[in-house]
Amino acid sequence: MTLSLEQSFALQRQFANSVRTSPADNPVDEKVAIYRRLIQRGIAGHLETSLGRTRLQLGEVAWQDWVGRFIAEYQCDSPFFQNICEQFVQFLESTNQLELRPEIADLVRFELAFFQVSCQAQARMQTRVAPQQSMPWPIDSHTEILSHSLKLMPSVKLEAFTYDVFDRKSAAATLQPLAQPLFIALYADNQGKVRTKHLSLPSAVLLSHC
Repeated sequence: MTLSLEQSFALQRQFANSVRTSPADNPVDEKVAIYRRLIQRGIAGHLETSLGRTRLQLGEVAWQDWVGRFIAEYQCDSPFFQNICEQFVQFLESTNQLELRPEIADLVRFELAFFQVSCQAQARMQTRVAPQQSMPWPIDSHTEILSHSLKLMPSVKLEAFTYDVFDRKSAAATLQPLAQPLFIALYADNQGKVRTKHLSLPSAVLLSHC
C-alpha cells in the first residue's frame, strides 16, 4: 500500500517520538527499541566526548537528566550530527538551565568553542588546504597589516570567562571565580591542534572588532 505524503510524515513523527522517549514512558517493539538505544547512546556519547569536563562538574545524575531532556524535548534545527553539541548548549540556554550555575555556563562555552575550532581544523586538514604562512596571530592572509586593516580568520573564537575554566588540576573540582574577567582566543595551528592565547582587555576589544 502506497502512503500519502501526510501519512508518511505522520509515520516518521511517530517513529521519531518513539526513538526520543525513554523505554519506561513509551514501550515499543524490539526493532524500534534497537534504533532507540543506538541513537540515544550515539548522542549521549558524542556529548560526553565534547563536554566531558561539564559532565564531571555537574555529576552523573544531573548530566543524565540534561541529556535525557535534550533528546526527548528539543527540536534541533540542524540535520548534521556534528552540530549536536551546539544544539545541546542552545537547549540549555533556552530552558534557563545555566542561569543558576554560572560556572557551568562558562565551562560549557569553553568546551563548545574548543570543540568547534577542533572540528573546523579537522575539516581543513581533511580537505588538504595548504597551511598559511606561520604568523603570531591567525589573521587573514590578505590583511594589510601596515594599513591596520586587521581581519581574524573565521575559525578563531574569542571568549571571556569569569571562572577559571583552565584549572585542570582536578576536572571535577569546583571552578573558582576570577578576580578579573579572563579573555582568550581559541584557534588551530597548522597541524590542526587547538591553541589558546590569553588576551589583555585592550587586545580583546581590538580583536572583537576585526
